[in-house]
Amino acid sequence: METLKVCKTTNIHALAGAIASNLRSNDEVLISVIGANCLYQATKAIILARKFLQSDENPSDIVLFPKYASQKVASDKYEDQRMITSISLHLKKCEFKEENKLETSNVSNIKNEGN
Repeated sequence: METLKVCKTTNIHALAGAIASNLRSNDEVLISVIGANCLYQATKAIILARKFLQSDENPSDIVLFPKYASQKVASDKYEDQRMITSISLHLKKCEFKEENKLETSNVSNIKNEGN
């Protein structure tokens, strides 16, 4: 399973394409983020990837399993260590159900936000 790392400047369209591609070929992908901005970028990309998968000839959907881990990290700025929380988003491809279909207007709003 491939791990995709996300930062706050990650291009959501490129990430969405990578997510959809990995789910089509491997049925699962892991996304690693640290921080709110990174999580926001990943969330927007997952929504776009979901739309990509739903428009395929054989539509599929995404199931997300979040995992949180705290770890101590040494810092050059501070004498002591600080705690950071990393988030792993384990995505799996699943069967598409028509009642879960995304509204096109909601997705177009995300696309127009940039990145």
